[in-house]
Amino acid sequence: MSAPPGTTDGAIVYHQVVKRTRALCEDELCPPTTIWERVKNRRLLIIFAVVLVDMLSFSIVLPLLPYLAKSIGASATQIGLLTAMYPLAQMVAAPLLGRLSDRVGRKPVLILSILGTAGGFVVLAVAQFLPILFISRFVDGITGGNISVAQAYIADVTEPKDRGKALGL
Repeated sequence: MSAPPGTTDGAIVYHQVVKRTRALCEDELCPPTTIWERVKNRRLLIIFAVVLVDMLSFSIVLPLLPYLAKSIGASATQIGLLTAMYPLAQMVAAPLLGRLSDRVGRKPVLILSILGTAGGFVVLAVAQFLPILFISRFVDGITGGNISVAQAYIADVTEPKDRGKALGL
């Protein structure tokens, strides 16, 4: 194959590589190419990390909570109420956090949520009385509505065609 007049063999190779790369990108096999796509993926990675930390912390604390409460002297009923404190507080606070995130933005609410979860775990770690355990689970539950805020953030930064895939993370 001979090159058209005025072009070099390097230009032909370059155009063939670009054509093949575009074909691969249509199949979604190539990494993001624009700055915006890289930033958007980094934002989603941060949101994924926030949700992962929240879920891991919840799944680590929940199985240990009855043993911790029993060591303080809680009855079976009190242990049940203590376990229910987090989801009840979250059920009340999630809509309020969602409304707050609409007003002040997603980032401040996510930061508040992370700080509240950390504070709840610090109080949980040093608690030596049953009411303090209840307070720690309540604080963690009130600020634990970050799942709904994270989903709203994902919906804000993704295209409608990619939204289902992003929310599935």
